[in-house]
Formats: sequence, structure tokens, C-alpha cells
Amino acid sequence: MTDLAKHDKMVKLIKEEIQRKKDFLNKKTTEIEKTSKTNSYLNHVKNNYKMLTNEKAKQIDSLQIILNYVLTLQKDKKHTEYQLREMNHDIEKLQKEINRLEENK
Repeated sequence: MTDLAKHDKMVKLIKEEIQRKKDFLNKKTTEIEKTSKTNSYLNHVKNNYKMLTNEKAKQIDSLQIILNYVLTLQKDKKHTEYQLREMNHDIEKLQKEINRLEENK
């Protein structure tokens, strides 16, 4: 399997994991909304939870945009060996941060 194919597969897996996390969060949000109708304390918790999850979603989306940009840059064949190593390092750091944010949702 070529590096590009491996990379594409990794990107696909990351996108699938992001979607699974979003689906999970949507399900939990719906459950909280139903429960909070009978508990005023949960209304406060729900609002804080929504605020935090929205902020994390924005962070993940921003990191994903940056990651996609670096991946696009990486495909350009006009880079030195040093630049390619740096881009690979940046890609790895971005992917780890995205995964960390998604795991802590």
C-alpha cells in the first residue's frame, strides 16, 4: 500500500471516528434534554454541557481545517526533506490533538 493510500485510509478512519463521536453526543444530548425537563438543576448542567461541546466541536473543526491544509501542502512535490518531515510531524500532532479532543467530549 502506498504512503498516499495509507494516508487516505487514515483520514477516512479519522472522519468515521469523528462521525461516531458526533452521533454519540447527539444521542446523549437528546437524553439530557428529555431528563432536564423534570429537573431544573439538569437544565443548568445541560446548558453548560452544550456550551462545552459546541466549543470542542469548533476546536475540532478548526484543527481539521488546518490538518486538511497541511495534507494538501504535503502533496506538493516541491518540498525539501526537512519540510516534509516537519509537515509529517505537524500532521501527527494535529491528529493527536483532534483525537484527544474527541475522546474528552
